[in-house]
Amino acid sequence: MIKAILFDVWNTLVYDKSDARPNTEFLDFVKSHGVKNPADFADKHLCTREFASPREAAERVFRELGCHPEELEPVLQRYDLIEPAPFPDVVPVLKRLGKKYRLAVISNIGLSLKPFQRAGLERHFDYTFYSCRLGMIKQSGLFRYAIREMGVKPWEAAMVGDCKFADIDPAEGLGIKAILIKREGFPLHYREGKSFKRTIKTLDGLDKVLAGAESTGMC
Repeated sequence: MIKAILFDVWNTLVYDKSDARPNTEFLDFVKSHGVKNPADFADKHLCTREFASPREAAERVFRELGCHPEELEPVLQRYDLIEPAPFPDVVPVLKRLGKKYRLAVISNIGLSLKPFQRAGLERHFDYTFYSCRLGMIKQSGLFRYAIREMGVKPWEAAMVGDCKFADIDPAEGLGIKAILIKREGFPLHYREGKSFKRTIKTLDGLDKVLAGAESTGMC
């Protein structure tokens, strides 16, 4: 029986309605400095600690890339321009699910944490697991920590996210029932490989998938 549901943040619960696009700029910047996997670099160096300012974050990246902090600081300052907006289905579904399940946010998040908090969704969750506060990204260790804090076994938890390798794979590896959300116009379910068996297009489809997972007992 499912007792708890964990949710990814970006492109699962909210999208950025601004034109800032700092993440794209940052990935392009580090790629131009020879980083072969910019997304993994961003998770490791921007999402595993809280920074007092974009300048502090730029200085940390400087130590890894050798670029001057002044080159990068303007890009990182743009994270504060992000305007998170919940998808239309999110608040109604969270209100309904909150009556039955323990709800949690679990996210690789760093400089975009404060903008996300401005969206006001945290009040719908019993737990928040942010990589920048816990010092680890979404791998098996963070998921183990989350379910332990929530007081559930892996088979009593479900994970909803849009990224196969960051949300689905580590959750499934622990026996957590994972659900891939593929929102139209937000194709970030990358590295999916073959079609994933539990897939939804909006959170409105979550109840049916959870019921099916519970009835089969499959992880």
